[in-house]
Amino acid sequence: MRRFVSYIYKLAAILKKTEKNKIFKMKEYLKKTYKKLKEDVLAKAIYDILKSILIALITYFILDEIPKGTTFGGFLNKELTFNILQILITITFIIISTIFIQFLLNRKRFSTIKKDLHTDELTGIPNHRALGQDLKNTIEWAKAKKMPFSIILMDIDNFKNLNTEFGQLVADNILVKFGTLLKADNRLTDTIYRQHLKGDEFIFITKETILENAVKAANRKRENIAKTGIKIQNISQAFNITVCCGVVEFNSELDTEAIILERAFDAMKNAKNEPNKNATASLI
Repeated sequence: MRRFVSYIYKLAAILKKTEKNKIFKMKEYLKKTYKKLKEDVLAKAIYDILKSILIALITYFILDEIPKGTTFGGFLNKELTFNILQILITITFIIISTIFIQFLLNRKRFSTIKKDLHTDELTGIPNHRALGQDLKNTIEWAKAKKMPFSIILMDIDNFKNLNTEFGQLVADNILVKFGTLLKADNRLTDTIYRQHLKGDEFIFITKETILENAVKAANRKRENIAKTGIKIQNISQAFNITVCCGVVEFNSELDTEAIILERAFDAMKNAKNEPNKNATASLI
């Protein structure tokens, strides 16, 4: 028994260390990405500025060499009389415009990278990183506005058996279809997340929703999933999936990000204890 307990502690320590390493690697990746973006912006901006200055000077000298006695030269001399101040103003405008445009382009590029980091690769829905950030913001919003919100934690019943019987590829395809099904049945006030990279748990943040209404939403989703067969290409049978849901409402005096998720998990475990699963349970 002692050896078993010791083994569990060692395993927990390894998992904790692995998670810390993942977080550290992600931070390092973001730092390198941001540094690369800054270097690209600076190099591109300098190149465009020099190019603009060169074009402006070449154009000026070409126009200045056109004989004033000609019709075109007279027109230029009359309509386009340049001086040093005008050239400087023009160059300054070009420089500022170039820098601004580069800023907008790279801001969009950085937003795309950030979105990729916050999106689950398999299902295309927000991942656990997005959940951590959005849940923190939602708690701050609820406290500031004194508005309710609830959490629905949804877990697929017997998913490990599907993985074992049909293999990981089929299981992944089921998750993809499942994610599409969840997105199709999503209210405007709801945001869905896949909690773990290799898990079958999904979380909904339901803003402006009290516990009673969140339970109704969870039951509607659960019943819709139970009656919708999931079809996978090259497999004749349809997979009838059921889920269990744990529902809790945010308590401003009790809940932190970790606590409200833990309470939702406890509620979901209560639902799993029902004889046939496919149930919803809530905690006050």
